[in-house]
Amino acid sequence: MSRARSFFVLVCAGWFVATPLQGIAGAGDFAHQLSDAFTSVFEKVAPSVVVIQAEHKATDEESASLENFDFFFREREKGDHEKGKRFQMPETPQHSEASGFFIRADGYILTNNHAVEDADKLEVRLKDGRKFSAKVVGRDDKTDIAVIKIEGKNFPVAEIADSDTVKVGQMVCAIGVPYNLDYSFTCGWVSAKGRSNLTNTAYEDYLQTDAFINPGNSGGPLLDLDGRVIGMNTLINGIARGLSFAIPSTMLKDIGDQLIAKGRVTRSWLGLVIENVADDAVTRDQLKDADRGA
Repeated sequence: MSRARSFFVLVCAGWFVATPLQGIAGAGDFAHQLSDAFTSVFEKVAPSVVVIQAEHKATDEESASLENFDFFFREREKGDHEKGKRFQMPETPQHSEASGFFIRADGYILTNNHAVEDADKLEVRLKDGRKFSAKVVGRDDKTDIAVIKIEGKNFPVAEIADSDTVKVGQMVCAIGVPYNLDYSFTCGWVSAKGRSNLTNTAYEDYLQTDAFINPGNSGGPLLDLDGRVIGMNTLINGIARGLSFAIPSTMLKDIGDQLIAKGRVTRSWLGLVIENVADDAVTRDQLKDADRGA
């Protein structure tokens, strides 16, 4: 009968590593190295990540919801001609927070279109506490990418990696502002690549990750263990489900460069609609001899 062996189990971000008990010192070294790697990523990238506060005027629907309370603001009746007269209520601005990161040292910041769309006022807060007013340079709703800018120079810039080299299973990290909790850091893996047909945006090629991404993380970077941006966190499927999606860095660079140069994205149009034969029953019936194609 073989003897039972004791194992030391290291748990890190849901990763279980079992090693024989006599190798526990080596496991401890590995844990410290992994911890140091995460710490290095945060210290390297966090200064280039910003908090974006967008201010929107109250909508007509939001203003209408106050009508049930308007008796508090009625003036005392002075005569028939003044009955029902009310004090004027100031418009209440609506605030939302999102994330972004510097892509140029002269103040250009990459974020999500939905984070800044229709904002009346944008304020950017840096890791060191400084605050700046920001303006929108360009937006692209078809990819949900936007570029905003603050005035200044020598801002810390996030390094952009080639997302085409990303592999399913590699470890990744995220920095953002979930639920107004500034500079939260989470880790996970790349769960899949090339995810599409998730939203009504026209161009989708998402990286899927199980790193915790929550409201407020929108526009923040998805990073490899070298602290390089491989994507921008954009989309989640429910809270704490481990189904989060990021726009790949290759798309970010292409769209971002166009928005900085021209304020918009120029695309070519082809007078054809392309679809897979296998996806359309009518087409399959018409092309019975073709089992694949477009």
